[in-house]
Amino acid sequence: PSRFSSLGDKTIPFLNYAKRAFAASWVIVILGVGGFIYHFDSAFGIDFRGGDEISVSYTERLNPAQIEEVAQSQNLGEVITIYQTPLGAASEIISIQTEVEQGEAVFNALATAYPQNGLELQGATQIGSSVGAEVQSSALWSMGIALLCILFYIAVRFEFGYGLGALVATVHDVLMTIGIFVLLGEFLGWGSGQFTAPMIAAVLMTVGYSINDTIVVFDRIREELELNPGMNLKKVIHLSINRVLSRTILTSLTTLFASLALYLFGAGVIVDFALVFLLGIITGTFSSIFIASPVFYWYHKGDRKHVEKGEILPSYDWTAENKSGNN
Repeated sequence: PSRFSSLGDKTIPFLNYAKRAFAASWVIVILGVGGFIYHFDSAFGIDFRGGDEISVSYTERLNPAQIEEVAQSQNLGEVITIYQTPLGAASEIISIQTEVEQGEAVFNALATAYPQNGLELQGATQIGSSVGAEVQSSALWSMGIALLCILFYIAVRFEFGYGLGALVATVHDVLMTIGIFVLLGEFLGWGSGQFTAPMIAAVLMTVGYSINDTIVVFDRIREELELNPGMNLKKVIHLSINRVLSRTILTSLTTLFASLALYLFGAGVIVDFALVFLLGIITGTFSSIFIASPVFYWYHKGDRKHVEKGEILPSYDWTAENKSGNN
């Protein structure tokens, strides 16, 4: 039977759709990054920009417009309202993020304007702007170092073309995940739409998931290059992706359902964390097929000899026979 029988008698020629998929995905990345920049002031939580966060319980709910109206009438600056149900709690609370040292003033103004709503201050957190800037700087450094380490590891473990493909795919996943997360929060109300310190962990998990899926595909490509010395690079990549496709889909669905459960039944920051990882699973699966593999293929100009000259070439019986015959 043909080695192209991993999906029955058919093999999906993924590289034939690579340019369109590559272009479409980067359009989404640009839209997401544009939305992030457009909502830059509200895209960061107080972990990054500094400020106060107060938790308020109530007997009658206030909507964000009412809270913002009171803050503006008292010149208390920008406020961001998030409704949360803390873990183990039976009732919802209002989490209000304010400018530095304005949390208590905002609560007092709301309690005065709406005494009938039974507002009670449950807790307050203050983060200075200098601390927020330090957290932001540390987050950028951690992601940058992680990406460079990924490139170095794969370049040493495999070959530079593999590392380049993995790096482009990982950057793509990070930008797309953050951009879509902010857009979903701003326009659809899915999650807070704010990038906070716990989101760093979610993004790094996305990086880990993406690179793991990409390495599975790359490892198969390298194996098939050895097993099929007479096959061109494009066919090898098609064969490799199709042979790991069922594994990729099963792994993605398993982690997707687990993250979806956290998103649907979680509370507070868990919801945002799960949503970021959900987006990361989808983008990571997509990028290992339509970003990393095509970049690897284009870097080597579709020539398998260009791949193999950077690695230790496998030895075959037929090459030894040819050499002895030539001698």
